Amino acid sequence: MRKIQHLPFGIDDPYINAAYTAQRIPNDPTDGEDVIINFKTMPMEAGQRAWLEVVRNGMTHRIRAQYQYSEGKWALWKARIMSCAAFEKIKYRIAFGQGNDSVIFSEWYSFTVKRWVEDTCLGFNGRDLFVSRESKQIKIPRLIRSRFLTDGENIYDIELIFERKEGENFYGLGEHYDSLDLSAGSPYYVHVFDQYKVQQKRGYAPIPFVFSDMGFGLFLNTGFRTKVLLNKDTINIITETLGIPISPDNFSANLWIDTKPLEIISDIYKITSPQLPPIWAFGPWASANEWNSQNKVEQTLEKLKKFNLPTSVIVIEAWSDEQTFYIFNGAEYNPKKGSDSFCLKDFVFKFPWPDPKGMIDKLHTQGIKLVLWQIPVLKDIPNPNAQHKNDIKFAVDNGYVVSKNDQPYRIPEGRWFENSFVVDFFNKDARDWWKKKREYLINELGIDGFKTDGGEHLWGRNTYVYPNKSAAEARNMYPEKYFESAKEIVGKDGILFSRSGYINSPKFTLFWVGDEDSDFEAMKSNLIAGLNVSLSGNPFWGWDIAGFSGELPEPELYRRAVQLATFTPIFQFHSEAPGDPIPSAERSPWNVSEYWRAPEILNEYRELVSLRMCLVPYIHMEAKNSVLKGVPLTTPIQFKFLDSEISEESLAFMFGQAFLVIPVLEAGVKNMKVFLPKGRWVDFWTGKWYEGNATIDIDVSANRIPVFVKENAIIPLSLPESKNILEPHWDFNVNAVLCITDDILKIRNKILEFLHEFPEIKWFGIPKREDSKNKKILNIKWLDIEEVQGWDNE
Repeated sequence: MRKIQHLPFGIDDPYINAAYTAQRIPNDPTDGEDVIINFKTMPMEAGQRAWLEVVRNGMTHRIRAQYQYSEGKWALWKARIMSCAAFEKIKYRIAFGQGNDSVIFSEWYSFTVKRWVEDTCLGFNGRDLFVSRESKQIKIPRLIRSRFLTDGENIYDIELIFERKEGENFYGLGEHYDSLDLSAGSPYYVHVFDQYKVQQKRGYAPIPFVFSDMGFGLFLNTGFRTKVLLNKDTINIITETLGIPISPDNFSANLWIDTKPLEIISDIYKITSPQLPPIWAFGPWASANEWNSQNKVEQTLEKLKKFNLPTSVIVIEAWSDEQTFYIFNGAEYNPKKGSDSFCLKDFVFKFPWPDPKGMIDKLHTQGIKLVLWQIPVLKDIPNPNAQHKNDIKFAVDNGYVVSKNDQPYRIPEGRWFENSFVVDFFNKDARDWWKKKREYLINELGIDGFKTDGGEHLWGRNTYVYPNKSAAEARNMYPEKYFESAKEIVGKDGILFSRSGYINSPKFTLFWVGDEDSDFEAMKSNLIAGLNVSLSGNPFWGWDIAGFSGELPEPELYRRAVQLATFTPIFQFHSEAPGDPIPSAERSPWNVSEYWRAPEILNEYRELVSLRMCLVPYIHMEAKNSVLKGVPLTTPIQFKFLDSEISEESLAFMFGQAFLVIPVLEAGVKNMKVFLPKGRWVDFWTGKWYEGNATIDIDVSANRIPVFVKENAIIPLSLPESKNILEPHWDFNVNAVLCITDDILKIRNKILEFLHEFPEIKWFGIPKREDSKNKKILNIKWLDIEEVQGWDNE
C-alpha cells in the first residue's frame, strides 16, 4: 500500500522541528522566497517517481521531485516552488507512483505568501503598546524599528527592535538556565517546553518579559511564542503567531523607560499576581518516585521520626493506577459511566495501598501534609481498565479533549505520554468533569495538594482548544488553565507544585525548576533558573536537592545542596528512579548517609532542617511581603544594592530582606572571596560583624555555606523549648524574634511594632558580642519577652 507523508509545519517547535524531515521550508513563506516541499513516500520500489501539482494564479503545473535518501521504509523527496510573490495564494498536492496507472495523491495544501511591512499599526500611550489599525505614527522611546508580517488582509508576526545602550545588561524571560543576564548569539524562545535535563536556554516556565539595568522593560501580554535575540547594539523581540492573526484581543504590551529595575520587577509581580501559600509549604519536603506503596511511605514516616528529621510535606508520585490518575493502585470497585465520579465508599482498598485514609491520618498526626502527583492527559495504554476506557470514550464523545483537524488530538510520537489524549481545560464542562473525578481525594481522604506535573503537551498550530483557539496561542497558556482547575479542587488551604508555567501560573501554584542530574553544574543551573523566575514575577520556587537523576549524589554535593536549599523558597529532596532500584535512588539523608558511610550527612541534615523549621515564620513573613509589595523572595544582590560594584557573574542573593546567601557551586572549595554590599553584616554562623562594601576571605571548608544577616533585621522564629535553633522540633508556630543589632535602642520602635504584630512571641534574642567561629552558629542572648515589654512604658 502506497503512502505519502507531508507535515507542512512539522510540529511548529523552535527546538526540535528540524527532526521532522517531511515539512515545508519555510513553514510560512515570505515575499521572494523559494519554498522547499519535503515529503516521504513508501514503499521503496524500483521505478518510483514523485512530483507536485501546483496551482498558481489559476494555472496548474507540474514540478518533478528529487529523491534524497531513505529513512527506514520511507523515501525522502524534495521539490522546489520558485520565487513566491507577496500575497500570492499557492495550492499544491503531492503525487507518487511508478506511472499514471499506479499514482496516488496527497490532500491539497495551500499557503499565502506574506510580506514584512514597516509599522503602521502600533499605538503607544506612555506605558501601553497596542495594535490598532487607526493608530497614527508615534515616537516610541528607544524603538529603532518595528514591522509586521501581513498577507495583505491580516497582521501576523510583530518584530520590535529596541536600542541597547553601551554596557547595558538585560534580564528576565522567566525560566532559563544559562545565566542571569541574557546572552547574545542564539535566540531565546518564550515557549513552554519539556526539556529533560540540560535545559540551558529552554524553559518549562518562561514569560515574555525583559528588563535591563538601565531602566528599560518590556512585557508582552500574549500567548503567542516570543523570540528574543540580543545583539551588540539592539535587542530584537519577535512575536511569532504561526499564521494566526494578531488583534487587540490577543496582543498588547507594557513598556518601561528610565525606571529602576526593582520598580519594574514590582510591576511585573502585579501582573503575575502570586498568591500566598499556607505556612506549611515553607517547611522541609520529602519525595521519591520509588515510594510506590503505603508500606514504603509509612516506613519513610518512621525513619523521619526515628532520626528526628522535621518534615512538613510528603509527595507521592507513584500512587495511582497509572491510568485514571485518580484511583489508588490496587483498589477494587465497580466501574462507573465515564460521566460519573467516585466517593470513598465506592472503593475497597488493597495492596499496595490497603488503607490510604489511615496513612494520611498518620501523616497529619505527625504534622505532615500529603501531596499527590497528577498529569493532564488521558493516557494511551494497550489494555486499559474498564474505568479508563469509559472515561476516554465519554471525554472524546463530549469534546472534552484537545482537537486537531476536527478529530481528537493525540500527543505526537516521541514526546512524553505519546499518543495520549489531552484534557481541554479551556472547556468549562471538561474542567468540571476532571475536577469531580478527584474531589473525593480532597474532601474525603484529606490530601493537601497536587503535584501538577506536565502541561507542555500541545504541539502544532492545527491543534485546537475550546472554543476554537489554536495551540499557536494556547500552548503557553495551557498550564495556566490546568493549574487553575486543579487549584479549584484543593482550595486556598491546599497547594499545587508544578514544573511548567506561564504569565498567570503564580496565581495558582508553587514551582520546581525541572528535572536535573546530580552534579554541581546542574545545581548551579537550577539556582540560575530559580533566580530568573523570581525576577520575573514568580517567587515560590525550589529544586530537587542535589538533583533527582543518575547515581546518588556524592557527599560534598549533597551537603552543599542541603545548605543552599535551607535558604531557598521551597525545600524538597526527590529522586527519579521508579520501583525498587538497587541501590535505592532515594535522595533521603539516611539513604545517602548509609550509601556513602558518612553519618555526618544525616547529622548535618537534621541540624539544617531544624534551622529551616525555625525560619519558617520568617520565610512566611517575607512571602507576604513578596505578594503584597512585589519583592522577590530571592533577589540577586546586584538588584538590591545598586550603589555597590557587584560582579555580573555573582549568584549571591538576598533571601527575603535579611539574609545574604552565597552559594558554593563547585567541588573542593575551601575558601571564598565574598563581597559584602554596603552596610553592616553579621556572619550567621560565627557572629562576627563586618563592614560592607568590601571583599572578605571566608573559610567554607566546614559544613556551612556563607550566610550573612543585615544589621537591624528583625527575624521571627519558631524555637524549641531549648532555644537552640539547630535542635529538631516539628512545628513552625512563631514564638521568638531575633534582632540583628548590637544597639537595641537604634531599632526600639521597630521592635515594639513587631511585638504588637506578633503577641504570641515568648522570647527576644540579640547576637552576643563575640566571635564564635568555632561554634556551629552565632551565639544568641535570649530574653523572656516580659523583660522587654516594659519598653512600652518608657
